Amino acid sequence: MSDLYDQSKVRKEHLIAFVELCETVIAAVQEAGPQGAPAGPIYAACMTVGMSLEQFERLMAVIVRSGRLRKSGDLYFYVPLPETRQ
Repeated sequence: MSDLYDQSKVRKEHLIAFVELCETVIAAVQEAGPQGAPAGPIYAACMTVGMSLEQFERLMAVIVRSGRLRKSGDLYFYVPLPETRQ
């Protein structure tokens, strides 16, 4: 039973790290402003921690599918979250 708990704890930690990575990328693209952020420098930053091009492309595809970024050519653009009504 402890082994199962340890595995779920590792999965949770990986998920948290993935979400934090996504939020970091989104924040970097937002900081780039309305001119957008080129994929090359974002990928170069990801390479420093051992990310492959395929992993980078998958990461960016997930973020784009989530609606937080949009892609046009080689540029990524920040998409603000919709305002919630109260």
